[in-house]
Formats: sequence, C-alpha cells, structure tokens
Amino acid sequence: MGTFSKSLASCGGFVAGPADVIEYLRVSSRSFIFSASAVPAAVGAALAALRVIRAEGPELFARLLDNAEYLREGLRRLGLRLIEAGTLPDGSVATTPVVPVVVGDDWQAVLLWKALFDAGVYTHVAIHPAVPPGGALLRTSLMATHTSDQLDRALNIVERTIADFPDLPRT
Repeated sequence: MGTFSKSLASCGGFVAGPADVIEYLRVSSRSFIFSASAVPAAVGAALAALRVIRAEGPELFARLLDNAEYLREGLRRLGLRLIEAGTLPDGSVATTPVVPVVVGDDWQAVLLWKALFDAGVYTHVAIHPAVPPGGALLRTSLMATHTSDQLDRALNIVERTIADFPDLPRT
C-alpha cells in the first residue's frame, strides 16, 4: 500500500497484491477509501513525478526539502500549530514536502480550506475519519520548483486569511 499525496504530491494511493486480496479489499472496504484511488489525473501526476525524480535525482530532493523547511518556518512565524517532522533512526529529521497545519475542528478546517482556496492558496483538507476526531488538518504540498517569492506570497495570503479564524490552534 502506498500514497501519492505524501510521496508524489498528487492525491490518492494504491494497493498492490494478489487479485483475490485486491478484490476482497474492493468489496469489503468503505467506498470512501476508494474515492481518490483511481483518478486518472492523479495517477498521471504520480507517474510524471516519478519520471522527473528519476531524471533529476538528489538535487531536486534537496530543493524540495529546503522549500518544506522554508514554508514550515514561515507557518511557525505566523503562530500556527504544525505537525512537526519526526526523527529517523540515524538522527536526521524526517522532513517531507507535506506540511500539516493543525486546525482541530472539521467544520473550521473546511471553512479555512475554502477561504484559502478562494484567496489563491490550495491545500488539502483532512477531516475525520481520515484523522482522529478533533484532529482536522490542512496539508500543504510543495514542489522543488516553488520559488521563495511564491512561498512568501502564499504565506502572506495565509496570514491575511487566518485573521478571520481566531479560534485556530496556535503555538
């Protein structure tokens, strides 16, 4: 099982295995689980991302992680509560191109997602049952090709937008 959203900046995911197991999962799982699993655009985006990763390698990954840390720091400066990166067994930080912002309430997360979307910043909203009750998130997804100017513009929009959401969890 894998995800396109965390690893390839797309949405949905995949399950690989014997046909009988896949069929069992397809019939036994809640339909919500498969709502984004076979969207052709998501699969195409994931395949395109893999091609770019294979062609550009470590330099691309380094830029991506730099952008993630830049955005993470900018969101912290705004006082937003983030899901912080973990530590790997070798002691390095497990930074990813997905920077989750804690919102808490499902309805508030949807309203904030829509307000940011209308203002020009796209995020993914994660509400229950994808997260625990009271654990709603907005998940930003970055690319290595984002510039500092683009990230600063997004952070400015976030700052203006969250002014209308005084109940957001803050640090």
